[in-house]
Amino acid sequence: MQRTRGAFVDNLAKLSQLDADIAQAEHDLTGEEAADDPVKMRRIQEQLDQQQDERTSRLEAASANRDALGSQFFHLRESIDWVLN
Repeated sequence: MQRTRGAFVDNLAKLSQLDADIAQAEHDLTGEEAADDPVKMRRIQEQLDQQQDERTSRLEAASANRDALGSQFFHLRESIDWVLN
């Protein structure tokens, strides 16, 4: 359970960082510097696409981790009930 919880927490931390990175890339994409340089604009857009793909993958992993933790807690509760009764 500790390993799953750790993975869940790490994933949430990375999601927070990705959100900040995506916001910065979107800001950079609308800036004057990117508008004047099509190569830079394309590079920023590629980076933004990659970050959004990674965010989607991490959201799916966080959902799976949350479900696994819920299942583990359910089994733990069942075991405690069985022992006490």
